[in-house]
Amino acid sequence: TVGGQQWHCSIRHIQGAVLVAASPPHVVGVDIETIQPRKRLVAMATAYQDGFFAGIDGSHWPLFYQRWTLAEAVTKAEQGLLLRTLRSPLQDYPTRASHYRVGNLMMCCYSATATVEPIAFRCFPFPV
Repeated sequence: TVGGQQWHCSIRHIQGAVLVAASPPHVVGVDIETIQPRKRLVAMATAYQDGFFAGIDGSHWPLFYQRWTLAEAVTKAEQGLLLRTLRSPLQDYPTRASHYRVGNLMMCCYSATATVEPIAFRCFPFPV
């Protein structure tokens, strides 16, 4: 609660980067991942073809990481379980999220409430 008003917040960090979302009216979730080749990307995309990875095969790493960060952000916002989210149909989740890429980092901010307001990203460099 800030000034008597309830705020929703989500935080995710990895080595060298932090992503934070805060909103008074909207439940939010964030995720940040390093885009890198991994042996299991194709297997993961194949395993969840009926869910979040519908229509992608895991060979296009940036697209894979867009879906992966979206699944993580949705899970945080809904306070759910990641495997359940991955099995769920993609539905309109992408329309309620913004992705931002900086170098090899993929960031996602998801708002559980459909909104016409764009989600703004602000990047601030900091020492590692």
